[in-house]
Amino acid sequence: MKNRSAQSNGNNSIYYQAMLKDEEHHEHVSALPSIAKITQATPNLMAISPNMTHQLLDTIQKTPEISNNLRLISTPLETSTSAIQTFLEQQEKALKTISNLSSSTILSSIKPIQDSLRDALAKFDFAHYDGKYLNVYSGISQVLKQYEETQSNLQKYYRSITPSYFHSSNESPHYYSPEMTSPSDFFDSKSGRIESIEDLNNAILLLQKHVSNIPLYWRGQNNASWGLHSKLFRLLMTQNGVVSPQQKPKTKQPYPTEDQMIQAEKQILNLARQDWRYGNMSALEIFARIQHFGGPTRLLDASCNPYIAAWFAVYDPTHEHEDHDARLFALAGYASGNNEQPDYSEELLSRDPFWFNLHDYEQRAAANWGTGSRRIVWRPPEYESRIAAQNAVFILDGIPITNSRILQYFRKPTGKEYWKRPDILAASSIYAKPFSPNHNARPNQRNLAPTYSFVIAKKAKKEIRSYLEGAFGYRESFIYPDFAGLASKTNNIQFPNLGDLQ
Repeated sequence: MKNRSAQSNGNNSIYYQAMLKDEEHHEHVSALPSIAKITQATPNLMAISPNMTHQLLDTIQKTPEISNNLRLISTPLETSTSAIQTFLEQQEKALKTISNLSSSTILSSIKPIQDSLRDALAKFDFAHYDGKYLNVYSGISQVLKQYEETQSNLQKYYRSITPSYFHSSNESPHYYSPEMTSPSDFFDSKSGRIESIEDLNNAILLLQKHVSNIPLYWRGQNNASWGLHSKLFRLLMTQNGVVSPQQKPKTKQPYPTEDQMIQAEKQILNLARQDWRYGNMSALEIFARIQHFGGPTRLLDASCNPYIAAWFAVYDPTHEHEDHDARLFALAGYASGNNEQPDYSEELLSRDPFWFNLHDYEQRAAANWGTGSRRIVWRPPEYESRIAAQNAVFILDGIPITNSRILQYFRKPTGKEYWKRPDILAASSIYAKPFSPNHNARPNQRNLAPTYSFVIAKKAKKEIRSYLEGAFGYRESFIYPDFAGLASKTNNIQFPNLGDLQ
């Protein structure tokens, strides 16, 4: 890659290049990341626009030259020395930020560099400029101009979906797509496959490597053809008369809406507080305790431990699903690069859930409720011993807000058409955009938090169960260490027959 800044300085380019090579006189040079390192750190940007990436790298390449020129200035004036030192410190900090660029952090990374360059220009004492000063001033100006151009380009390529996208939602009943015969049709084209304990270990390690900058929350399900649904959502599906896609209905499907979920939750809270007198508890604590004892809530159980989730995927005390493949989900907390997690601690501990106060689609979108860009992950206090044993978390989100502008991001495996609202809700009660676990996490224009999944072959269930029990001690008494777990186990014991006693 050619250094166009050096070319623009004409005869000075040879002088500057010689100074750059003479690193033994510049003690801070080694602190600056190399262009090669920065190039390796920008795969997400390269995926957005190769031309824009080269422009940004050109800009970065010029910056070490400018810093070296600044280090050559030996003016005794305290004001100029202070300005130079400030610039160098800000620049090195900015470069370290750039070396970790990813998706939506790109714009925020560039702004501090622009500000530091402007500050450096403003602090230079023009009265004491000589030839070197003028070259430095010119070089900084060029870098600043290039950063501003880069920022403009980034804003074109990286566009966030605003709440206005969600001013409406088509929640009326609709037909399934012909391709939707099971939630597996929605997930499988992007799913990994696990056929042994070795596959399980490799799948977990590889996915964590690919999404090392995003927290993952794991959930296991006995049957790969099941959707990712909360119990309250499933109950309302039954109440509304929703027919699963496996039965190939020819009628429109009335899936639950966010308003219906909220009304059901209000009814649950009124019952808990008036009849059971749990008026001193927050709404979420009431929901968590109801969830613990098998009642209907919108909470989705998950674990921070992938092997705990794998145990749930292969654990089947009734052997009802032993002849079916299982599924292991890994739900990202947020989209790649969207790593500023809001603090919901006060809202989650309030008497009523904050989503009760979101009265229309735009309010919900502004709070990232039902948009798929963030998932609220709540680590409950250890109300019961099984919460600690399972490393449990609860995942919350609103029912997906769907309209034609949003559904276009949910292409069918053929790539020619989009999934419909009932297809998406048959697969999950929250937005669950499938991403391949075999690739690095990348930003997406819709800013959707990734959902990864693995199909566990039915033939591997027994092997994985044995491994998890032998290696980690995972069995019913470990996962359910309370009396409720013991009581549940006794319901499935094979007691002796009368004939065995004679």
